[in-house]
Amino acid sequence: MHFRKMINTINKPLYKYFENIDYALDVIENKQIHFENPAAYNDIFDCAMIWDKEKARTAMNTASNLLGRIFKYLEDEVIDYLKDINILASCTDDMNMGTISDIVAESLIEKYPHITSEWIIDKIHGGKDILVHAYNNLVSCFSENKYSLLMWGYYANNHTGACIEFKFDTILPEYRELVNALTKVNYTDGFIKEERGFDNYFTKSRQWEHEQEWRIACDTGGIEYVEFPFVSGIYLGCRMNDSDIAKFNKVGEKHNIPVFRAKPLTERYAITFK
Repeated sequence: MHFRKMINTINKPLYKYFENIDYALDVIENKQIHFENPAAYNDIFDCAMIWDKEKARTAMNTASNLLGRIFKYLEDEVIDYLKDINILASCTDDMNMGTISDIVAESLIEKYPHITSEWIIDKIHGGKDILVHAYNNLVSCFSENKYSLLMWGYYANNHTGACIEFKFDTILPEYRELVNALTKVNYTDGFIKEERGFDNYFTKSRQWEHEQEWRIACDTGGIEYVEFPFVSGIYLGCRMNDSDIAKFNKVGEKHNIPVFRAKPLTERYAITFK
C-alpha cells in the first residue's frame, strides 16, 4: 500500500459516521475500515484540481489517458468500431486495465490518426485550462466532531445510524505508517494547481468546513478494507431502533468498548451523549 500524506500529527480522537449498521458493526468486530473511490462522494468537486492547458496536453499523450477522453467525448462511430473488432482477443488474463487500455487506444489511434492530445484539448475545452478530478487513489474519511447535527443527518441516516470513535494513544509499529497518513483537510475558496502534488485529496471548499475532516488517501492495490484496530467508543443515533441498539451493546460488551446514546438537549439545538 502506498499512502498519500502531508505533514500531520494526530493527537485527538477522530470519528466516522455510519448509515449502514452492518458496516459499522464490522468496523468494530473485525477492526477494519473501508476505503472507497471519492468519485461517489457528495462533493462534486472532491479531489478536483486545475491543469494548465499545456501540461494537460503532455499528460494526455499517454494512450491510457487518451483513451478515457476518446470514450467520453467522441462520436458514436468510434464506439461502433470498438464493437465490431475483437479487441479482447489480444488480451490475456494477467493484463491489468492499463495494459488493456493501451491496446484498445493503439487500435483507435491507428484508425483515427487525427486524434491527438492537442486535438482533444482544443475540441473539448477550447484550449482553456482544465478542471479535472484525480480518482486514482482510494480514500477513507473521518471527522473531529461527533456532535454535528448535519453529519448525523446526512451521514448517519437521519440519526438512526452510528458514529465510531478512534483513538491513537498507543500505536504498534506495524500501524505507524497508516496512522501517520491521517491528514487534516484544508478548506479554501479556490482550486489548487496540480503542481502541489497530492493536495487535491486533502483540499475542499470552505462550504464543507463544518465537517472538520481528516482523511487517509492511498493506493490500496485493489484492497477496499484495511486493518484499523483503534476503536475506542461507540455513539448511537437518537433515533436508532431497539434492535440495532442491542447489537451495538452486545459488540461493545464483547470488546470492552463503551457505548453511548445521543440525546437531544431541550435548551438549545444540540445533542449530548449518555
